[in-house]
Amino acid sequence: MKRILTAAFSAMLLLTGCGNPTEDSVMDLTALNKTMQYSQVNQMIYEPDSYIGQTVQICGEYYKGNHNAIIRVLDEQACCAAEISFFPADESAFEGIENFSEITVRGVFGTYQSYGVDFCCLNQTERINESKTEG
Repeated sequence: MKRILTAAFSAMLLLTGCGNPTEDSVMDLTALNKTMQYSQVNQMIYEPDSYIGQTVQICGEYYKGNHNAIIRVLDEQACCAAEISFFPADESAFEGIENFSEITVRGVFGTYQSYGVDFCCLNQTERINESKTEG
């Protein structure tokens, strides 16, 4: 099911021109419902080369791990999650945010390597807003 949703969404992006980003465009995933946003982030993780250098805006749960800040995007049922590390343009913009708070961030999609493994990330990330999640 996840693969079908991901493939359908990818096809939709290509048909609407969102699959071939320009340097000045922002891929605003916040306009999508949670399941579609999750599907797109998942697609970006599995095919990162198609998105390198693209500015992306994402809404999800903030989590500060031991090493990196992470934004976690959940689907509508909150049964599936896709996570992307991010590196702030200004660390102070993320001070005081509680783990699992819902935030919106904008950053440049890229990859980094840790222990010989490539991971996806958002570089030069800016905080757009923050709101508490319920529950």
